[in-house]
Amino acid sequence: MPEAGVSAVYAANWGSECRPLTVEDVVAVTTRYYGLSRAALVGSSAVTRRVTDDALVPFRYVALTLAVRLTKETAKTIAAAIGRRDSTSVYMAYRYIRDKRRANERWHDDLLLLTTILSDLFEVTPSGRLGV
Repeated sequence: MPEAGVSAVYAANWGSECRPLTVEDVVAVTTRYYGLSRAALVGSSAVTRRVTDDALVPFRYVALTLAVRLTKETAKTIAAAIGRRDSTSVYMAYRYIRDKRRANERWHDDLLLLTTILSDLFEVTPSGRLGV
């Protein structure tokens, strides 16, 4: 169960206006939650990807999964926003996180807490894609 007031900490940085959630918002909240830089999560250069991909895959996949579930953006648009080549990355991310959620409570708890934070801060329109 998320701690009371967690969303308030994030609201201090994003303000109190309720606007539609974007992929960039998902990336920003995810990077703050895990203590990463945007550049590390998005990894736009080939060198950054080679050096950090293995360590950052789970966190990037969390952001991809949240973006596809909580926004109306297409998988192709989401993949491009997070520095991936095509929509295949989005589906791989979903399967990876789905399997991790079943095997490890941490991923389940992280997704629930991040979903709560994003829902409290932004106007979320669940896409219904890829299930729950």
